[in-house]
Amino acid sequence: MKILGVIPARFASSRFPGKPLVDIAGKSMIQRVYEQAGKSKLLTEVIVATDDQRIADHVREFSGKAELTSNTHQSGTDRCAEVSNQNPGYDPQPKQECLVAHRLQPHRGPLVVAGLRLLQGQHVDVVALQERLHAVDAGADGVD
Repeated sequence: MKILGVIPARFASSRFPGKPLVDIAGKSMIQRVYEQAGKSKLLTEVIVATDDQRIADHVREFSGKAELTSNTHQSGTDRCAEVSNQNPGYDPQPKQECLVAHRLQPHRGPLVVAGLRLLQGQHVDVVALQERLHAVDAGADGVD
């Protein structure tokens, strides 16, 4: 099974403009999300889907992969679908499985992504990952 991890990142958020580029203990939020997704052995590839050149450039600066999307999308799911459609090696075809893991967050690590294994053999185009948050003892800086 080929699994494409797509991380939607929008600069023009009404609640927190520039959130993907905010520094958290020396790394941007988007870099932390990208690195966490990259730890999963189940994801074949990880791509940041963004409508902002600043985010795309930043992702490429840390050797990540980013694709520019339309700025008219109403949701991160729409942004993920555009990137999925632009990557035909992952598009659902007859007798081919494709999952697009999207809306990955900084606290979601490889164990959460590993839950995708439960969907093997199912025909699924897009899946949103969720988990219950628990208090954890993070490193001295409070960030893993």
